[in-house]
Amino acid sequence: MPRYNTTVEDYAPILIYSPDWTAGTSSDPLTDLYSDSSFTLTQTDGGTASFEFNGTSFTIFGSKRGNHGVYQVTIDGNSFAPESGASPDPGQFQVPLFSSPTLVQGLHTVTLTNQGNTFVDIDFITWENSIGTADEQLVVNTVQDTDPAFTYTPPNSWGTNPPSIGTYSGSSGHGTATPGAFMTYTFEGMPRVYLLRIKTDDSAGDGVSLYGPVGPAGSPFSVSVDGGNPVIGLTANKQFFQPQVLLYAATNLGGGQHTVKVAYEPTQPGQIFAIDFANVYTTPSLTPGSNRASTAGTATTQSATNGLSGGAIAGIVIALLFILFVLAGLLFFLRRRKSRKNRRYLEAPMIQSLSNRDIIAAPGTYPTQPSVRRYPSSADGSYFSSGGARTLALETQSQAYVPSAASESEYSPTSHYASILPTSMCCNWTVH
Repeated sequence: MPRYNTTVEDYAPILIYSPDWTAGTSSDPLTDLYSDSSFTLTQTDGGTASFEFNGTSFTIFGSKRGNHGVYQVTIDGNSFAPESGASPDPGQFQVPLFSSPTLVQGLHTVTLTNQGNTFVDIDFITWENSIGTADEQLVVNTVQDTDPAFTYTPPNSWGTNPPSIGTYSGSSGHGTATPGAFMTYTFEGMPRVYLLRIKTDDSAGDGVSLYGPVGPAGSPFSVSVDGGNPVIGLTANKQFFQPQVLLYAATNLGGGQHTVKVAYEPTQPGQIFAIDFANVYTTPSLTPGSNRASTAGTATTQSATNGLSGGAIAGIVIALLFILFVLAGLLFFLRRRKSRKNRRYLEAPMIQSLSNRDIIAAPGTYPTQPSVRRYPSSADGSYFSSGGARTLALETQSQAYVPSAASESEYSPTSHYASILPTSMCCNWTVH
C-alpha cells in the first residue's frame, strides 16, 4: 500500500507539552542549527511531551548537547529503556532521540518524559502512514478554506481577514473570536476514475490534515471526527507566530464520507482561532460506493467486488479496435488522394518566369499577366497597371552584344547585353 511520511515541527498543536516546556529563543547561539530555527525544551524532572498518530512507526528528533540528560519514551503505555541526550559540545543537532520499532497499523499514543533536572529538547517528529492497497497511487488533494466543504457556524462569527492573512496559503483564511463558534469540514474519497477495476483492502482508509496559524494570540481548540469523542488539549497558543502549521491529522478513517469538527475554546479574552486549508489523502480503491463503512472514527470494512463483467470489457476492447481500423482506413485514403494530386501537378507544363535576358532580347510590349503588377513610376509620378485597359509599350534602341567574362554563367546577374546609347536616350516610356 502507498506509504508516506508526515513531518511535524515542535510548535505544532498535536504535540502536547506539560506547562514546564518553553520555546527555544534566539538567545541560544545555536538556534539556527535546529530545523526551522525552532525547538521546545524542558529542564523539569518529569516534564512530558506527548502526541497521537495513526501509522506504523515514528522518530523523535532533537539535539544532544553537554547540558542534556536522560529521558524515557513510552508507546501505548509500554516503556522503553531510558536514553541519554548528552553529547560533548558543540553537540549534535537534528539527530534521532528515539526511533520506534515497526508497529501495527493503527492509532498510537507516544510520551517522552524528562528524567532529572538536565535539559531535553524536541526539534521535530516524523511518522509513517499507509493508505490503500500496494498496487495503487496515493492521491493528495489540497482544499482551501473557501471551499463549500468547509462550514462555519455561526456564519457571521467567522471573518475572512484574520491577522497576517498574507502568510496564509493563497492569502485566504477564516478566523473567529466568538466563544461557541466551530467549523466543520466534510470530505470523502476521490471520484471514481478507474474504469475497469476498483479494489478494496481491509487495512486502508482516508486521511485528512488541517492547517492554520499558531502564535501568541492563538487559542486552544478541540477536534472530533465523525461524531466521536473530541480530542482535547490542543492549542494554537504558541510563543512565536508561525503560519501554515499542521493543527490536526487523522488517517485510516475508512472509506466513505467523513466530517471533522473543530471547536474554538479560548481560555482568555483576545485569543482567536483560524483555519487555512486541508489536505485529503486517499487512493482509487477508497472511492464512494466501495462498500466500506466507518463507525465513530474506527474503520470497519466489508469485502466487495466492483468492476465490469468480462463480456462488457470484451465489448469495449472490440469497439476500440473497430474505431482504430476506421481511422487507419481514412488516413490511407487521404494519403493516396494527396499522392494523386501531386502526380498530376508534376505532369502539368511548367510556367517559366522571364529573366532579364528574355525581357530585353524581345523588344515590344511586356507580357500581359493575369495579376496586377506595379511598374516604375512615370515622369508625372503615376503608376501603370498591366491588368487595366491600357498597355505599356517599350521603345527599344539598337543594342550590341557584349561578350561576358569567361567566368560568368548564362544566367549570371550581369546581363550579356549592354546598351551602347547615352544615358539620356535610355528607357523612354510611352503609353498607348
